[in-house]
Amino acid sequence: MSEDQGTTSPVALLTRGQCSYVNHFALGESVEEIAQGRDVSRATVLEMRRKIMKRLGLTSLDQFEAFAQRYGDEAWERTYQ
Repeated sequence: MSEDQGTTSPVALLTRGQCSYVNHFALGESVEEIAQGRDVSRATVLEMRRKIMKRLGLTSLDQFEAFAQRYGDEAWERTYQ
């Protein structure tokens, strides 16, 4: 989705914290690596992923992974705006 088409990026639906998690997944980090790096439990990372998927209307991990790969850079930029 590009701005020249008059559409809003789905990244705009996410909080900065959620964007940060998307970026970690886009970088190929595992749930365990994200949890360790953020000093949170594995369950916290899984819950954040579930909330992101729900907010975006994603129904499978394949959809989530595709989203993270497509929008990871944009999510990173939004995290640090």
